[in-house]
Amino acid sequence: MGSTDRRPMPRWGFLMVVPNRRSPHPRGRPAAIAALLVMALAGCVSAGGRVPETPAATAARLALPAPSTPAASIAVDDPLDACPVPATSFTPPSDRLIRVDVSSSPNADFISFEFGPPSGEPLVPAGSIAGDSPPFTLNNGDDVHVLGTNFVRLRFEGLLLVDENGKDTLRASRDVRPRLAALKEARVIDESEGVMVWVVGYSGGGCVTTDVSEKGGTVTLRIDLP
Repeated sequence: MGSTDRRPMPRWGFLMVVPNRRSPHPRGRPAAIAALLVMALAGCVSAGGRVPETPAATAARLALPAPSTPAASIAVDDPLDACPVPATSFTPPSDRLIRVDVSSSPNADFISFEFGPPSGEPLVPAGSIAGDSPPFTLNNGDDVHVLGTNFVRLRFEGLLLVDENGKDTLRASRDVRPRLAALKEARVIDESEGVMVWVVGYSGGGCVTTDVSEKGGTVTLRIDLP
């Protein structure tokens, strides 16, 4: 009979560790979680799909200038802001309008209507001025444009328009365009049966005053500069 080895078995042995195939490698889990966090923070994925970029983000990604707000509108001359022209009546120096002059000063522009000696005809001259606005129409029905943004209508009545020789009493242009700082144009829109109507166009909205000089024989409009 053979001998029997009765040495006791060791109390320790080899432990075999089998990886869990259903779970990812422990070292890969932090990397996957970090990737998902980066995608969420970048706004690439959302519950409904891709998150749209804002215009500023698109501009930054494409290296384009960021959208800007529209430029402020440039202030323009507003007729509603003009100094009002009160309707005023006056008596011209005579019934013969013979000249029209324009001039200017540092504070105002002027248009002066010069009258000659009375004709001796049984005429009663009268005048009036008031604020006006387009459209303007000639006595033949045609529309006419007058330079300026603000306007006054100057009306003369009881004038001798033609002298005894059949010539115009007013030997001057019916369309004066000085294009001064305020005064832009003065134009006749009606001339018939002793009536002469002027439209005076100006810019800046300054106040308009009327001065009648019996001694100087003039009716002068003063247009203040703004």
